Formats: sequence, C-alpha cells, structure tokens
Amino acid sequence: FWGRGNGWAMLGLVYTLELLPQDHAEYRTVLNSLERLAGTVNARQDEQTGLWHTVVDHPETCLEGSVSLMFANAFMRAVRTGLLPASYARAGEFAWSALYEQVDPDGLVRNVSQRTPPRQNPADYNLPPIGGHYPWGQGSYLLTAATYLGY
Repeated sequence: FWGRGNGWAMLGLVYTLELLPQDHAEYRTVLNSLERLAGTVNARQDEQTGLWHTVVDHPETCLEGSVSLMFANAFMRAVRTGLLPASYARAGEFAWSALYEQVDPDGLVRNVSQRTPPRQNPADYNLPPIGGHYPWGQGSYLLTAATYLGY
C-alpha cells in the first residue's frame, strides 16, 4: 500500500471524475474506486500529525510529505466537487495545516523522500533520505495550495 502510488491514483480518480460526464458508462465504476480508496486511506491517517506513512498501512515507515499532500489535495477537491461527503474535508485540511508551512526559504518542501523503487520489506522504505528538491513534493504542494485556495 505504497503511499505515493496511491496518492497519484487518488488524484487521478478525482481529476478524472471532475471531467467525466456523470452519465458516462464508467462514471459509477470510477467513483466506486475513489470511494473505496478514500475510505481506506482516511482510516490510516496519523491521528497525531495528520500525515500518512510512506507505506500507508505500515506505521513503522516514515510520515511522508508528498504522500500527505496528494491525499490532502484529493480529499479537499473531492469534497469541494461533491465526489465525497463533507466528512472527508477534515482529513485533507488536517494534513494541509501540518504541511503548509513546510517550505524552507529556498522553496524546498520538507519531509519529502527520495525516489523509492519497489521494495519487498516495508521498513526498507525508510532507507531513502528525506529532503531535496523532488518534483513530486514541489508539485503536490503547489496543487494542494491551489486547491486549498479554491482554484
């Protein structure tokens, strides 16, 4: 249950549903996928920090910024567009409140891990260093900020 992969998937589902006509033959199938993923992810949010782990269902893995930003963005957009119930907004806003100040003076989004190739042992996802200018951190931060501001 790799966090960043599921973050991309959830964003893809939300953005697709925003554009897909509701009478499209596959609309309900895509929406069901979003609802299932959102429910599972929402239940795994860290209650203390509002963030998600690199491997979402393994709390021994580190709390990761880009994963959390992707889920925050997806939850806020999905609620705003009526794809998910308003109760999901809390999860997105909680994560955003934990991360919106996580940018250093050079524009680096903190708490973002380096590229993580597939690994067999979830604990091995703690090996890549945190930090650096990674587009998945910068991009997910900007998308989430825009969503939070109503764009």
